[in-house]
Amino acid sequence: MLILITLLLAASSEWVGNITLYPSNNIFTGIRAITKNSFRKIDLNFTICWDMAKSFNCSDKVVILQYSNTTEEIITSLNPSAAIIISNITHYKNFTIPVFEISEKNAQGLINFSDTIMRIRYSKNPHCEEYTATLAILTLTFILWGVGVFLWIHNNSRTNSAYAELFHKFSTTILIFKVLNLFANLMKLSFCHVDIDVTQEFLDLLNKQTRSLYETAFFAYIILLSKGWSLIMNTMDRKEFNYLIIVIIIIYIFDSAVNIIGERIVFGIWFLYLIVVVHCFGFALQTFKVLNNQLQAVRDTGMDLLIPITKSKRLLFVAFCGFMCGYFAEEYFVHEVFGWKYNPYVKLDYEIVTLFHLFHEMLEMVTIGGIFYLYRARNMGRFFTMEFDSRESFRRVLPFYESKETCQEGVVMAVCLPRNKIIIGKIE
Repeated sequence: MLILITLLLAASSEWVGNITLYPSNNIFTGIRAITKNSFRKIDLNFTICWDMAKSFNCSDKVVILQYSNTTEEIITSLNPSAAIIISNITHYKNFTIPVFEISEKNAQGLINFSDTIMRIRYSKNPHCEEYTATLAILTLTFILWGVGVFLWIHNNSRTNSAYAELFHKFSTTILIFKVLNLFANLMKLSFCHVDIDVTQEFLDLLNKQTRSLYETAFFAYIILLSKGWSLIMNTMDRKEFNYLIIVIIIIYIFDSAVNIIGERIVFGIWFLYLIVVVHCFGFALQTFKVLNNQLQAVRDTGMDLLIPITKSKRLLFVAFCGFMCGYFAEEYFVHEVFGWKYNPYVKLDYEIVTLFHLFHEMLEMVTIGGIFYLYRARNMGRFFTMEFDSRESFRRVLPFYESKETCQEGVVMAVCLPRNKIIIGKIE
């Protein structure tokens, strides 16, 4: 999911305002801003320029116009401090002054020459009260992920510290970035009513950066697992490492661009996921072939003691592939089905937004949590951590079976041959 909270705050915030005329005290609602400039709040009194047709000079006054093709030129020539345009269609223009539009229905009686003063009140209403339920869901999710981080660290440092490797400690950063991102989203909703640019910009930057770091680290994590890390390999040569670093850098660049600019760069989103999906599924196919080759080699040589371990590796990898497919399916639903075809943020459908946040966070927790649960540090059994590498570049001969020097049956060896072929045999 890419910046759903930012999309919520941006779309659900709308500018609302009204006009009060004096001395009649008539109030007109439903005005809307049409200028590109971000006037955060307006509460000003203007003298109404009724004689604009005669003087063509309405400096320091407000003008009221019926929309026409020459409206922009008229406003520019009159040089007023503000303008009200009566129109049923919004026309966005690059005015340097506050310019508003009001529908003909709401503007009935607006032109009254007995009035001389106009008060325009216009401010941003983010509808903070409408997504209280979303805030509660994010709070619950934040707590659950926090508990998950604690359990993960406790397992690595206490319960199964003897089996924890650098790989497990690296994956801790992914969970920490996820918790920080949820914290940033919570702060954005909590400071919804705060009308301070610096605070909002800081929270927005914190949200985007933590999201980019979390997604980049997680994508690198699943690419590494797709290559069969901790199952068929525990090391990389320099070429593999350099290639992986380049891929991660490209992912971070596009992920940051998508998080900062948003869904306006659709090609960036598709290209980002194309890179990740192609690498994950390409590496996964190679890993699955190697695991099958290992299992077949073990069966051919009659090493029944190794069959359960080899099957356990393959089953674990199949489960990982299932969770990985579930994650990508969930992301596709977020962007394609929900994000573009039906966007409740634009329609301000707050009930659907709340339900979607619950649905998305639970799915993400199940898929990502499932992957971490599969690869948690624990005793995987005898021979599980033995590196049974079949890559051509390594050309290794590894002892795959424990035996004593005095063993009459000899030493069992696993030999890596070209084209990922493995032979297990005995040295007499």
